[in-house]
Amino acid sequence: MNSKITGFLIAGLGAAAFGLNPFFALPLYQNGYAPSTVLFFRFIFAALMLAVYIKCRKGELLPKRKEIPVLLGSGLLMACSSYSLFEGYLYMDSGIVSTILFIYPVAVAVIMTAFFKEKLTFKIAVSIILSIAGVVVLSRSESKLPFSYFGLLLAILSGLFYAFYIVAVRVTSLRDMPAEKISFHTILLSALFFLFLAIKSGKFQLLSTPFEWGCVLGLGLFPSVIALAFTAEAIKKIGATNAAIFGALEPVVAVLCGVICFGEKLTVNIISGVILVITGVILVILRSPTEKTSV
Repeated sequence: MNSKITGFLIAGLGAAAFGLNPFFALPLYQNGYAPSTVLFFRFIFAALMLAVYIKCRKGELLPKRKEIPVLLGSGLLMACSSYSLFEGYLYMDSGIVSTILFIYPVAVAVIMTAFFKEKLTFKIAVSIILSIAGVVVLSRSESKLPFSYFGLLLAILSGLFYAFYIVAVRVTSLRDMPAEKISFHTILLSALFFLFLAIKSGKFQLLSTPFEWGCVLGLGLFPSVIALAFTAEAIKKIGATNAAIFGALEPVVAVLCGVICFGEKLTVNIISGVILVITGVILVILRSPTEKTSV
């Protein structure tokens, strides 16, 4: 198998792994765990796994003093994005929430246009229209859970916070740090944030069954460490654009998980909304180099 085919395969598996968030999170919700507790266990296990991975590769783990402020910022943005996403699962079907989250590449393009002098091209304008149309269509779908405007807000916020995280990696001193180091500290800081939040709200619970341990280990491994490692490796083999296109598998996998595992309805509106959002995102990803401005 040549390097390019391997890269496509790895990119697809990485995107699919990220789409497994609902598969592991929703059973824990059904067992009475709050999103803050679920996210603490997800990120603490992911941080431990990533620390082992970095040490095995003899990478740099401890931050320098000047790196601490930007790492704190990246951790806060990731925590806000994850919390909004996992809270959103309580209000709307997981597939719809995951699809709306996927507007983040469009949001990145808009932020870079508004604040960092990238040009508003025809493709970006069409992408925005398609993404908004997709969200509107999804909002009119019949689903297992009734449509919630608060759930919609949470899903949009999750995408926006993740978009700001990506922009921060591009325009701050984070871009000079190794990817594994950024990921480790972002994940670890997120874990500490959710531990504080769970204890302060009185919703912290210890895991009590092997099934629950399996769910949090799955959350830490698949949509966290494997998704991160596979995507990074895919970028090396096939480039960032091709790897990003395969990210379209994320909401598709989330929708299928919801339908197959949790009895969520697969309606024409859901299918149409997913297609509109993914099409809008792919248009942004496929911009030519002349349409992008490095910062």
